[in-house]
Amino acid sequence: CVGSRVPERAYCSRDCCRQTVESALRIKGFDPRIEVVVAYRDMNMRGKLELEYLDARSKGVVFVPFGEESYPRVERLEANGRTRVVIEVDDQAAGSGLRFPTDFLVLATAHLPMQGLKRLASLFKVGVDEDGFLAEAHPKLRPVESYAQGVFLAGGGLYPASPEVLRMTALAAAGKALGFLAKDELALQDVRVEVARGRCTGCLACLSVCPVGAISARGGVAVVEATLCRGCGTCVAECPARAMTITRYTNDEIMAKIERLVAPGAG
Repeated sequence: CVGSRVPERAYCSRDCCRQTVESALRIKGFDPRIEVVVAYRDMNMRGKLELEYLDARSKGVVFVPFGEESYPRVERLEANGRTRVVIEVDDQAAGSGLRFPTDFLVLATAHLPMQGLKRLASLFKVGVDEDGFLAEAHPKLRPVESYAQGVFLAGGGLYPASPEVLRMTALAAAGKALGFLAKDELALQDVRVEVARGRCTGCLACLSVCPVGAISARGGVAVVEATLCRGCGTCVAECPARAMTITRYTNDEIMAKIERLVAPGAG
């Protein structure tokens, strides 16, 4: 883990371990006498990938675990006109340090959000998550869908994963897009935000928090574009004047439910 699973980038890149083990197996297949050492935090080898990990161990690949607080140290060693890389690893399993020279040092680097992704997301009114990747509307209920209607997400900009998983996101997004385009008419969802113009003070706090850009200012008050609004309620929670309500989930309805729940004998 080089550049990921650190305080400033806590996520796992998900495919580094697979690439590392497969590279080690290819090296051993080229010449079994070559010594291959893998220093790792954790091995993320899910499902059948576990068999590749066991295969690598059986062919002599050495796996050395290190702790979160003791990353390997690297230095260059010049000897007899030859430059080698010396690595020191605190073997967490053995409880001792290892020092060995190598001819090649290969880093399993983090999968980063591509440059310009945030700007692209803002153009299409699509959110990004805390790691800088495109945010799905709901990873379980609405995968590869964004908050913006008709905009679907796929590939490495969605999250770090193996090529096989990213290909599945592309197929899923294409299927969702075809289903969207196959409709003769698109009905507005019945859950959306409405503005009480008499209450709106024009502070426009709602405008800055709307994830899909459905709110604009007209005549000094907030206006919600019904075709864009997804009814998430973010603006309702932000509005200090309580000028915004969600259809079918008004404040009066919610308070009535709460009062019924806490009423004597309820439940």
